[in-house]
Amino acid sequence: MSSFKFDKGMQGSNFRVEVAYVAPPRVTLAPAQPGENPPTGDLLVGEPLMIETDVLGHPVGESVEFMIFEPCKLHESPIHSATGTTEEETRGVAIEWTYDHAANKDKVTSTRFVCVARVGTLTSISEPFEILEPFTHTLQNSEGKPLPNLRVKLRAPRRNDITAVSDSEGKIEVNLPPADYLIEVLGPMKS
Repeated sequence: MSSFKFDKGMQGSNFRVEVAYVAPPRVTLAPAQPGENPPTGDLLVGEPLMIETDVLGHPVGESVEFMIFEPCKLHESPIHSATGTTEEETRGVAIEWTYDHAANKDKVTSTRFVCVARVGTLTSISEPFEILEPFTHTLQNSEGKPLPNLRVKLRAPRRNDITAVSDSEGKIEVNLPPADYLIEVLGPMKS
């Protein structure tokens, strides 16, 4: 623990203040190799995520509990929990987690989560983060020819509609919250 010494001007009036801190967890894509910087981009289903926090003022070997919740279900059991430990050279603690939507789809209402980090009686919570899934589809006419440059709306129950455009080969490629989507063709792209 960090300690500070204060003198109130009276002889023998020194106070010791203990400071301990748990930073809000950060969620990023996990690096391909240990020690590398994490890649940037969307957090995707089935890809390892790095969840890390700084714990200042705690002794080496202190356990940090990480718990993943949907923001609307903080009062329920977490969908995932893991424990990390502070190390000698740093007070940062990290775990790796991969979201498996197939295993959790009946337990969750969305793929928007928060991470709670707890050390002893201190708790901190991350900003909400969303895990997406690659969606790929090729629009074709009845003869199997691609339909390029069409605006489409992707609809799914309990999800916001998402607008996309097919490319020159009729492909739609976008990262979306996992769901079963209905594709509604809106028409050609306007110039």
